[in-house]
Amino acid sequence: MSTGNSAMLIVPGKQGSHNHDFTSKASPPLAAFVKPETSVRPDATRAPGGINLGQRRSSSTHNRSAVISHPVMQNLVEECDVHPVQPRGSLPQTTIFSLISDDPQAEPRHQTPIRSSIDPSTPSSERLNREDTGNMRDLRRKCEVYEATQKFDRELIASQSQEIEELLNKSIRAEEEIKRIESKHIAEVKEVTRRAGDSFVKLTDLHEKFSQTSVGQIKELKQGLDTLRQEIQSSMNAVEPLLAGYNQMRSTLRELSEEHEQQTVLSNDEKIRLQQTNDLLRDQLSDRTGNYTESLERERELQVSLSTLGDSHANVAKALSALHEQHNQMSTKYMDSRFAESTATRQIGELEETITNLTTDNARMKSLLADNEQAFSKKLQVLAEGEDNMRTR
Repeated sequence: MSTGNSAMLIVPGKQGSHNHDFTSKASPPLAAFVKPETSVRPDATRAPGGINLGQRRSSSTHNRSAVISHPVMQNLVEECDVHPVQPRGSLPQTTIFSLISDDPQAEPRHQTPIRSSIDPSTPSSERLNREDTGNMRDLRRKCEVYEATQKFDRELIASQSQEIEELLNKSIRAEEEIKRIESKHIAEVKEVTRRAGDSFVKLTDLHEKFSQTSVGQIKELKQGLDTLRQEIQSSMNAVEPLLAGYNQMRSTLRELSEEHEQQTVLSNDEKIRLQQTNDLLRDQLSDRTGNYTESLERERELQVSLSTLGDSHANVAKALSALHEQHNQMSTKYMDSRFAESTATRQIGELEETITNLTTDNARMKSLLADNEQAFSKKLQVLAEGEDNMRTR
């Protein structure tokens, strides 16, 4: 630049953790926002003859060194008029670049005379022309940077929109798979509920029938008990006159019974002695007969056991071979079932992991959309304020 103003290159970095997912698909922002470090101070500008113009203008009313005339400003605004990007719901979160014009509150203390009152041949008019030319170049450079930034924003928005659509499609497919699985389990639960309802209805009917039958039986038993109680009461009333004679007869019979018991005891003792002798002889005879019979039975049992043992040995061999075959079949079926179970478990784990990842991506995309909308609204507000400041100047 002819005015010697230094420029600073500002490259936006990463904007938080929301842009981390797109670093592999979208290149880093290439927009460089050029911002003058300081405006040209009037006391630091010298005329071609080495005269310090700041000393001559120290008593001026207002400094216009950084302001361009209205027609020139209008032409520059028309040249750098770039339509803002209207995204479809998402905006890139980039660094807010500097405004085209500096803050109006940061004007220097000293003021320069109006251009119309300065002679074009004076060094002051030449300096003002150089400043205007430098400011025009700065504005053109800022307009170019702004156009490049807008182009990059449009490309980044397009790539992000495409990735959002892919994630939405994946989320929709996962939701459909979840609904299918839920509908399958819901159908099974409904079938089990229907069977349980039918069983409950049957049990209720049986309970009602049993209750009705039990109530009828209880009523009949109660009536029978009342009738029996009345009969017993009438019988007791009829028996009471006979009890007096029965008591006298009972005392007589008790005496006869005591005499009979004494005679019975004596005869029992004699009978016991005879029975003991008879039992001893019978035991000896039974022992001899039992020993002989047991020997015959043991011989027959040993012969039968020998033949049975041979048959059972053959049966055991056949059973062992059959059990071995069944064990092999069960082992094969068990291995197949374990493999099917592991496969199903792995598929369920993969499906749950996919659902979790999709849910996390959906939440992260929503947060990113909100941040991008907020950043773009701030950017539009800053641009609007910059245009207002340019118009006011």
